[in-house]
Amino acid sequence: MFCTSCGIRLADSAQFCQACGHQVANQQKSVTVSESTINATITSSNSTRPAVGGWLLFLCGVLVFASPATHLYFIVTDFQAALKYGSQAPGLLTAVITDSVFKVGLESFGAYCGFLLWKINRRAVAVTKAYLIVTLLYGLIGFEIVSLISNMPVEVVKLLEPQAVRNGTQTGIFAMVWFAYLVRSKRVKATYSNAH
Repeated sequence: MFCTSCGIRLADSAQFCQACGHQVANQQKSVTVSESTINATITSSNSTRPAVGGWLLFLCGVLVFASPATHLYFIVTDFQAALKYGSQAPGLLTAVITDSVFKVGLESFGAYCGFLLWKINRRAVAVTKAYLIVTLLYGLIGFEIVSLISNMPVEVVKLLEPQAVRNGTQTGIFAMVWFAYLVRSKRVKATYSNAH
């Protein structure tokens, strides 16, 4: 039996609450509250963990929707260019295919991270940091790897290099900014500190 005034557990034979003094003599028949109901109520009222919102929500949207859509657009336009200029630039189609495979893998990993963050998974921040490190590495050395695999002539590599440097710089900045956010954000710490 529980006191209807303060909620403390009482002996079944109690007539008054020992904590607040409230009379409880005739309550045995009219009030029945289980301990599990009280514990569930206390647990739900103590749950003050912030939801995914603000910049964290923006990051989820970027990882799940914006970045894959952007890279899909670039894959399509790269294929169109490779088919148009492939005869003039040996190895270009192979480079585009190789780069597309890397991009699809990276974007799949990013979308997975976005879902983990959205679901407030306990591993979400660590997995997303790993994704951002891989993204940074891809931005730094992805073009070199693709050009080596595709065996493009030096003239073609030099022609494509300025754009590759710009793309790599943008990718690197993206990765470093979001990595710093995940490390420093109070919302991230509060949201994922007790995640399951």
